[in-house]
Amino acid sequence: IEAGALGTGDRERIRQALADVDRVLGVLDPAGWPEEDGNGGADGLSDEEIESLVQRRLQARAERDFAEADRLRDELTAAGIVVEDTADGPRWKRA
Repeated sequence: IEAGALGTGDRERIRQALADVDRVLGVLDPAGWPEEDGNGGADGLSDEEIESLVQRRLQARAERDFAEADRLRDELTAAGIVVEDTADGPRWKRA
């Protein structure tokens, strides 16, 4: 199928199907997908803004301010960002 032959609705259905696969397998990185609206996604947060919130959360955890860390995680979650804490530090992706 040629890229130009796909309608906007088709691209969105494909994007949603890939996101569903990622929720099950965790192998794709939708953060790297091109956005249709050009603003970083429906949440409007840029990668830099997300990274700043993730780093603030990491700092709050280091200072044992778990209420603030939880608040920041909730803010990220509400914006459609999934944060995974790993041995190498936090990883995030757009949901």
